[in-house]
Formats: sequence, C-alpha cells, structure tokens
Amino acid sequence: MKFLKSAVYLVLAATVILVIAGCKSPPQPESVKVGVILPMSGEFAPYGKKLFFGIKLMADEINTNGGIDCRKIDLVLIDNESKVEKSAVALRTLAEHKIFIVIGAYTSADTFALKPDALKYKVTVISPMATNDLVTERNPYIFRTCFSDSFQGKAIGRFAVNKMQLDKIGVMLNIDENGTYSRDLGRATTGEIIASGGKVLTVEGYYRKSDTYVPQLKNILNAGVNGIFIPSYAEEAAKMINEARKLGFQGYMFGGDGWDEDTFFNQLDATPGHCFFVSMFSARYDSPETRHFLEKMRTETGGREPGVCEAQGYDTMGIVAKAIQNSVFEYDIRDALYNIKDYPGVTGKISIDSDRNAIKSLFIKEVVKKTDGFFGPRLIAVIDPSGKHEKYKE
Repeated sequence: MKFLKSAVYLVLAATVILVIAGCKSPPQPESVKVGVILPMSGEFAPYGKKLFFGIKLMADEINTNGGIDCRKIDLVLIDNESKVEKSAVALRTLAEHKIFIVIGAYTSADTFALKPDALKYKVTVISPMATNDLVTERNPYIFRTCFSDSFQGKAIGRFAVNKMQLDKIGVMLNIDENGTYSRDLGRATTGEIIASGGKVLTVEGYYRKSDTYVPQLKNILNAGVNGIFIPSYAEEAAKMINEARKLGFQGYMFGGDGWDEDTFFNQLDATPGHCFFVSMFSARYDSPETRHFLEKMRTETGGREPGVCEAQGYDTMGIVAKAIQNSVFEYDIRDALYNIKDYPGVTGKISIDSDRNAIKSLFIKEVVKKTDGFFGPRLIAVIDPSGKHEKYKE
C-alpha cells in the first residue's frame, strides 16, 4: 500500500456507483426516501453538517448516474438540534411517513434514543458515528458503519505498548454524567494496555469544559508516567495537551477518534510534542475509492479536504444504497444490510457482521506541523480488523 500520489484515478471508484445505479426492468418512477436524523443546530451542528454533506455527496452522485434501479434518492432530513429527546421525536415522524431506513444519529446517546421506536415501528437505523458498544445490542434494527469503542480501545492500547513502548500510563477520564464515551473507551484501552504488559499507574477524573485540568495532570506526572491517555473530545484534549506541556511533560499523549477534528488542531499551542490518536478515515489512505472521494470533495468545495464526518457520511449512504438495491422491498433493507461484505468504502473495506457492527480497519495518526505552520494529522499506521498493523511512511 502506498501514499496518495498527485494523479487522481476515477474509473475504479466509479464502478461502485455504476453498480448501484444499474436499472432493473421495468423502471420504477417513484423516488427512494431515506430518512436522516442529524444535529444541524446546537452543540454538535458542525459535525452534523459535515456528515450530511458526505451523505448528500454520495446521494447526488448516485442520482446523477441514474439512481437506484432508476429511482432517485430523496433525503428527508430532520434536525435533532443536538438533543436526545428530539432524536426520538424525529424517528417517530419519519416512521409515520412510512420511511423504513434512517441514517443517524451523530452521538451514541442520540442513537440510543432511536432504539425503542426503531423496534416498535420496524425502522432500520444505521449510524455513521455511534461507537458505544451497546448501541447495536438487543435490537435487530440498529446498525453502524463505524468501529466500536472496544475495537478502537484494544487497537490503541496494543499500539501504545507494543509499538510506542509506553509501559507506564496515566489516564484522564470524563466523570460527567454523559461522559460515557470517555469512560467506555478508557476501560477498553486500559484493559488492553494491561493485557499487553503495560501498567496504568493512575486514573484521574475530570469534568468536561473545566477551566483547567492542571491538578489532575500534576497527579499523573507525579506518578512517573511516560504516556498519558486522554479519551475525550477535541476541545478538552487540546487543552490538556497544552497544560501538560507547560507543566514540563515530554512523553507521549494519545487518544481516540474524538480528537480528529479541526477544533483540536486549531487549539494546540506551539509545542504539542509527541501525540497520536485513532481515526476512522485518512485522506492519505491509498485506494481508488479514496482518491475518487478526495477529487469529488475538492471539486464540490473549492479545494477543501474531507474529514472523518464527510467520509463516514459518504460511505454510510453508499452502503444504504447498495442494501436498497439488493432488497426486494424497501422495508426489507435490514436483511440486505447483513449481506454487506467488503464494501469498497473511502474509509476502507466494510463488512456488517451478525451483530450489526461494522468490521473495518482503523487509522492511527500523529500530530505534526505542516508546511503552512499549522498542525495537522499524519497517517502512521493502519490496523485491520484482525489486529494486523501496517506501517506507513512519508
């Protein structure tokens, strides 16, 4: 596998679209309605908008190539306003309008809110970003196209100990009531650190959006660690890194997929030091599908490079379209999703297992200073579902 080269290859990636777009006879004139529940306002609006951009990019591409069996995709978007209760209302609204497939939601908490009515109304829900392990449990109508917290936790714990030689770890955990992402990812990662022969010397709790994390960081540094694990979202992760460096810590700091946002890189101070994190997507991943997606994004946005949300939205819509094409009826899409195997996504090959979880690779990136003077990610490793590690080099 090689890094992206300057040339852009479109032919192989386009075959996925053409397969989806192939018409059956006789053609059916009606559209295919796909519900979308995302935060278009409120705290998580920036991410919801990026997800929808990726979803719409794929839908428009399919429609331009003839649709699904000659039927256009009609996206029915409902803004949940970044609120759990609005997510549940949105699903009921879509169910009442006989929409049997829904992409959503953004957070695991919002996706949990969809579970009761998804089962009640037999609406298939597929989440592009909900990583909590329990999201898909005990409900045959909930799927996901992202990896789970336990999978990324095992991968990053093993990578930290075996590849980065970090054997004395301190952990920062969010102890807010809604801090389940941090705690679940923290448990999975620390468990793997210990299983791989490392030690977790101390675990410090914090509240999100605190004015400072210096007291907890001082306790971690006093324990004599050579690595600090921060399973958190972008804003507080950047703040903790900045404060730890000011306290004199020079070791590695690492985290999960919550770091991979522009807000993280934009808030780093001049000397973030050695940092790495897990991600669902890398623009540096060399595949025909990724090259096609990058060119499409740059054309549509005037040169902007896509991030995780756009990529996950794009792949999720592609998988939904493939499942619809393979369904006898729209409300039968659930069975077709189980048969998704090695779908050629821009985030890598994706299969759906019997528990409705995505089986896919993950990417490990490090923080580097770019030529323009700003910080950004650099791909250093790809870990496939079996745990096999493939190293990347500039």
